[in-house]
Amino acid sequence: YSGSCGGTLVGTGATLNVTVNSTTTYFVRAEGPCNTTACASVTVTVNVQPTVSITSTGTTVLPGSPVILTATPNPAGGTITWYRDGNVVAGATGTTLIVRAADYGIYTATVTTAAGCIAQQSNALNIGYNISKRIWIYPNPTTGFFQVRYYNPDGGQTTIQVFNKLGQRVFSKRAVTGPAYERVDVDLRGAADGTYTVVVLDAKGNIMGAAHVVKAH
Repeated sequence: YSGSCGGTLVGTGATLNVTVNSTTTYFVRAEGPCNTTACASVTVTVNVQPTVSITSTGTTVLPGSPVILTATPNPAGGTITWYRDGNVVAGATGTTLIVRAADYGIYTATVTTAAGCIAQQSNALNIGYNISKRIWIYPNPTTGFFQVRYYNPDGGQTTIQVFNKLGQRVFSKRAVTGPAYERVDVDLRGAADGTYTVVVLDAKGNIMGAAHVVKAH
């Protein structure tokens, strides 16, 4: 029965197959000429299919100027899984995600509820990058170990060179990067304290940009 024992008859027999669209309680008893048993009940719970949508604080990134993505699940709660270009973003399970300079791409998200229901993927957000000729150095000042980021329009091989105040080259490193702001590490821990010039050369040896870095203990 639905409603109560003796209410609306749903079926008879030792088993009953039902299709429900909302949470429903069913009532059952054995009935016969000799006896009618006590009423028992079972509730079939229908979990709401979750959904999730994502928004962002912007659509482009630069070094030091990330974009924050926010996922809004419905119903609230659950575990968020983030995707970048269709691949899971490792370790990202919260409702916010920081997209930094080299992490541009197309982002989506899904949510898994406590009951194990998984939403379809959210709307997609395309996070791109701004084009700049600036050279970013972090940290600056530095104790010797720092990272360089820059826009490489053609991608491929570049060269990082560092010169002291006398114009002497104290460091040189070749790197293969994508077009946008991938990190290149520089180690000047063995150099004297002072101000240095960092120069980035393209594959043909042309200067792409330069910046100063201060080394101090």
